[in-house]
Amino acid sequence: MEVRMTVLVKLGDEIGLRQMIEELMIQRISENDKIVTRYMDDKEFGDAAFGVLSKSIYESIPSNGEALAEISDEIA
Repeated sequence: MEVRMTVLVKLGDEIGLRQMIEELMIQRISENDKIVTRYMDDKEFGDAAFGVLSKSIYESIPSNGEALAEISDEIA
């Protein structure tokens, strides 16, 4: 699991996912300033949180088969 999280973190950095998450967090800083501040200031915490967030995002994306089934259902 540790290796998979490391890969997700590196991939997320490469495609700009980390920047998108940081921008969203800044937009919501008034709702939870302590967690956003810790995410931005504590690299270890930020990396751990980013790993969890990127995994959640990755798992929410349908696989090709699921996406094709959804498109087929919409067309039918």
